[in-house]
Amino acid sequence: MVPSKQRLDFLRMVQTLRLEDLGLLSLESDYKRAVVIDELRRRFTHAQKVEALTSYSFDGFDEAPGMWPSSLYMVKLLLDAGTDVNAKDESGSTALMEATSRGHADIIQLLKQYGAK
Repeated sequence: MVPSKQRLDFLRMVQTLRLEDLGLLSLESDYKRAVVIDELRRRFTHAQKVEALTSYSFDGFDEAPGMWPSSLYMVKLLLDAGTDVNAKDESGSTALMEATSRGHADIIQLLKQYGAK
């Protein structure tokens, strides 16, 4: 099967994806979601994904309430890409600690579903 122009354009976009842009993606199909998760696994180190999970996932979202659902989705993508839910960033924080300190109940629940302690 030859990929359509839309799929090729999407693949090109994903190849230039930055972790901080994850929350802006619209992944309406399982195919697109799988492509992004594969790209996260392939291109980013574990340390980069942990940093995104504990930092980028929440940066700016306190001031931008309209972005909240994207933050939750971003965390789910990172977890589905194999990021250790209990990993600590350079300062010793976990994603659960960060979500708790900011009162993000939906993210706390999601992290716990993935085994956060």
